[in-house]
Amino acid sequence: AAAMISDLEAMGFKAICWSTPYLDYTDDSAVREGMQPDTGGLFEEADAAGHFVTDSYGNTMRMPWKSGFGAGRIDFTRPEAVAFWQDLIGRVTSMGIVGFKLDYGEEIVPGAFGATTIFHFSDGSDAQTLHKLYSVLYHRAYRERCLEDAGESFIIGRSSTYGGQRDVEAIWPGDLDNDFLRHMEPDPDEDGKGAVGGLPAAICALQNLSVSGFPAFGSDTGGYRGGQPSKEVLLRWAEHTALTPIMQLGGGGDHHNPWDLEVYDQETLEVYRDYARLHTRLFPFFYTLAEAASESGVPPVLPVGMFDPGDIEAPGWWDEYVIGGAFLVAPVHDAGATERPVRFPAGTWVDWWTGASHEGRSTETVAAPIGTLPLFVLRGAVIPMLKGDVDTLAETADTGTITLDDRQETLYLHIVPAEAGGITLFEGTAVEVLDGADGLVVTLRRGGWFERFVAEIDW
Repeated sequence: AAAMISDLEAMGFKAICWSTPYLDYTDDSAVREGMQPDTGGLFEEADAAGHFVTDSYGNTMRMPWKSGFGAGRIDFTRPEAVAFWQDLIGRVTSMGIVGFKLDYGEEIVPGAFGATTIFHFSDGSDAQTLHKLYSVLYHRAYRERCLEDAGESFIIGRSSTYGGQRDVEAIWPGDLDNDFLRHMEPDPDEDGKGAVGGLPAAICALQNLSVSGFPAFGSDTGGYRGGQPSKEVLLRWAEHTALTPIMQLGGGGDHHNPWDLEVYDQETLEVYRDYARLHTRLFPFFYTLAEAASESGVPPVLPVGMFDPGDIEAPGWWDEYVIGGAFLVAPVHDAGATERPVRFPAGTWVDWWTGASHEGRSTETVAAPIGTLPLFVLRGAVIPMLKGDVDTLAETADTGTITLDDRQETLYLHIVPAEAGGITLFEGTAVEVLDGADGLVVTLRRGGWFERFVAEIDW
């Protein structure tokens, strides 16, 4: 594992691991082939030391959590348990792991199926008092160890609560369906039971979390439940996640890799690559929004009804959102669709692909074949971007990819002129655009990163 992580880092990747707050007693208590010799007996060690959440009799609560497995959950209110767990986390952070995708943590519930649940913690807390805070303590243990070992962290969790933003960089919604079903819509694969929801649920969750104080969100591109998604689902979902703060592939089935040409085709690979690169090119834009959210609480993503509260029709358009007050995104989420209606909020919106203009507070049907996300820029916006061929935002020893110095050299500015506009980036670069008597005037104040500037003007 250490060699693999080192090789990935040299290629410009940083690796994170999936993890849960549990220790299996039915499987991981024994050393199996490929495991470290000191891995065996961890459950027994933690059980004897009192590191697990207990029942009302003081016994470790043994929970079934996946087929054929049972586990104890760590009591993160117990300092000794946190120290024990962080020592285990250190086994991978010492190899170069800089973050974690933290699953579960939301199951400390006061009641279930009509019965009261009994959870006891070492600090005297119970399910009523620690219901939402358990996930915060869980995330914090990992974040602290990452910062201690690497000086940085990336924690993505699936549950949190008010205040938890300090300990988790991003949220993802857990296991969504790998399709276009809406929440509670009859699922044909589940004997008509209500669906968890696929891409439509992800579009809703992005907006709900952004305006609830969690600015960084990313669903599994392609969903999870049901295994590998179809080409159409994968690409429509990628069009959506490319224009969200976090773009990550899902993991249901063997994989969701668009580069596996035995499962998908060349078009899948090329379309996914284009959107992945667009997402990476927009790093200065997304990171500027993240800084603003951290400093002032401004949500980076807004439903169109909150962006333009004066439009009485806008609240009904749940499947559109505005990013940074600059992009209007209208993902396609219906099977077989090659067009969709778009509600334009106040202002003039310019098609990212064609340059066509659309006036605000109007509804128009736009073409949207697979590979073309309905995406529009507000007139007056300035979109900061990186080079078009950027592959990584990390240091790399591979001279065939973009290095840190190359990436910092040039800032591309996509400008849709109006009477006035501008932006100040996370590293201090300020751009002001004015429509002067003799033409467009662009004023730049250099920040602490970029050396050169290229302006792309979209009239």
